[in-house]
Amino acid sequence: MEVAAALPTNVWQHHDERPNLTGDRATDLDAMVEALTTVDDDGDRVTKVVDGACVFQNRPGSETGPGCAIHFAAQAVELDPLEWKPEVCWQLPIRVEHHLDDNDHSTHLVRQWTRSDWGEAGQDLGWWCSEADEAYSGTSSVAVYLRPEIAALAGEAVADALIAHVDGQGTVVSLPLPTRK
Repeated sequence: MEVAAALPTNVWQHHDERPNLTGDRATDLDAMVEALTTVDDDGDRVTKVVDGACVFQNRPGSETGPGCAIHFAAQAVELDPLEWKPEVCWQLPIRVEHHLDDNDHSTHLVRQWTRSDWGEAGQDLGWWCSEADEAYSGTSSVAVYLRPEIAALAGEAVADALIAHVDGQGTVVSLPLPTRK
C-alpha cells in the first residue's frame, strides 16, 4: 500500500479511489488498505475492482495509456516494476513448475497460466494476457520480453537457456544417467 500512496496521479487513472492522506503513516496505510482492497467470498483480501478490472489497471484513454499504473510509475523513476508490483501481478501470465526427481535432477517447466490452473475459480478470471489475440502480437518473444519475470521465478540460468532455445541458439544437454548400486 505504500507504493499506492506514492503513485503519481498522472500515471494512475483511478487515483480518485485513493483516500485522502493524513500524514500519519499507520493511519494512512490502514485507510489505503480499506479503500483499495476488499474481502472476497473466501475471506481473502483482494485488490478492489473498478469498472470490471483491478483499481490499478489503467484503461484505454488514460494519460499513460492502458496498463498497470504501478508498472508505469516504477518505469517513470527507472526502477524495475518487479520491485514494486505484488508477486501475483508480475508473475502472470508465466507459470514455472519446479520438479526434482529421485536423483536430485531439477526440471523447470515454463508455461502460461491457464484457467484450469486455478480450478473452479479460474472459470471467472479474465485472462486477457493469455487469451486475447493481441497477447500474441509482440515484436519479441515472450522469453525475451518477460526475461526479468522468468529469471525471478526460475533463476538467471533458466531464463538465459530459455531465450537461447527460443532463438535457436540453445543446445540440448543430456543429463548423466544415474548409476545403479
